[in-house]
Amino acid sequence: MFPATVALFSVTRSMIINNDYEKVIKKFFTSIKENWLEANLLGYLFSLILFVLYFNIKVIHLIEIRLLYVSVMSVTLIVGVLVIISFAYVFSVFVHFKFKWWRYPKYALILTIAKPFNTILLILLLVLVLYLYYIVPPLLFLQGMGLIVYIIMKIASFSFPKN
Repeated sequence: MFPATVALFSVTRSMIINNDYEKVIKKFFTSIKENWLEANLLGYLFSLILFVLYFNIKVIHLIEIRLLYVSVMSVTLIVGVLVIISFAYVFSVFVHFKFKWWRYPKYALILTIAKPFNTILLILLLVLVLYLYYIVPPLLFLQGMGLIVYIIMKIASFSFPKN
């Protein structure tokens, strides 16, 4: 699943930044082959982080002291939101830059925090698209992840260097 997601971001990046609409299928499968290991490592790293946050929330519900519960839950939810938004950005950072695989989450988090207007725009557009998919379910089958990835990549490309 994660290598295919990276390949989708890679093809979308090629369309947005390079205006290259040729040989999409070939680029997709080439990207899967080239990024198989790193994409899986990134995806499972984020999956592990999200699992730990989920487990943390379950444990926090056992806290009986109200003030402690509210403060710890607030911090956990803020971290969770940052992780989810960084997860949205990490694949666009992955296909645009070449770093070691463990640096991508850091740069995705920096992009999330350093560009708050882009992040807010991203959240609003994704909520709008997901609501649209909810209201008109056939759009999910017609557009699927392509529209979501296009929105993420387009907004992330505003933050990337132009050269």
